[in-house]
Amino acid sequence: MDARLLLLIFVFPVVDPSYLIYDLETECLNGSVKFDLSKWGAKSAAILRATSHTSFSLRMHCRARLEAPQGYAVMVSLREIGFRTNIDGSCKDYLQIQNRPICEKIFRKDEERHFDSLSNHPSNVMEILYHTGDGLDNKTLSGYPGFTFTFTAFTKGSKENISAFECTNANLIWPGLTCDGHNNCGDLSDEDPYGDANCGSGMTQGPEVLMILGILIVFVLIVMCVATLLCTRNEAISRIRRRTLSYIPKFKSST
Repeated sequence: MDARLLLLIFVFPVVDPSYLIYDLETECLNGSVKFDLSKWGAKSAAILRATSHTSFSLRMHCRARLEAPQGYAVMVSLREIGFRTNIDGSCKDYLQIQNRPICEKIFRKDEERHFDSLSNHPSNVMEILYHTGDGLDNKTLSGYPGFTFTFTAFTKGSKENISAFECTNANLIWPGLTCDGHNNCGDLSDEDPYGDANCGSGMTQGPEVLMILGILIVFVLIVMCVATLLCTRNEAISRIRRRTLSYIPKFKSST
């Protein structure tokens, strides 16, 4: 297999293949869109990002409604924010959550910063607003990543399902969301290396494990290629030397 292909597969893995990943710019065709969560199973959490590209589009204005089933609430955990700001520090582009525009740079793999819909009306709905301003020279892309966050359905109170994972903050989530590198609980207890989650030594980051594995594989391939080239080169040099020596006339020594 080509080393470049392995590099793409392992060093740049698909982000969280077990999660549904929505690109807001693709989904929001009419200025608004709704995303429904299940109360149980893999569809009880998803990832929402501004775009599948490395740069978000300009002149976007979209309202998104994140909705959990009745009796449940929505947890939003921010992973990345990358927007432009004006000279005075105000937001040129932003993600608005609970009427609060957010544009300051954030990149937290633990997704520590979070919001929940418990105080909203209704409490099972979280509404966000995605807004991007104009650009210069008729540009359509900003050069910034936008946002990425995880959103999860959770409930409180008695366990509807006996196998539900109970977070330290008493939130109940599907147990399949533990130890996956995402803050589904809101207090990070679903990623605790000890405690009830028992994720082992540090947070389990599937993509990071693949990245390390990919780097090792690519390194081994490079070493093998270099060794092969050196061996081939040495063999070629040896052949040239033998040919050269064969053309040199041999003089008989006088007796």
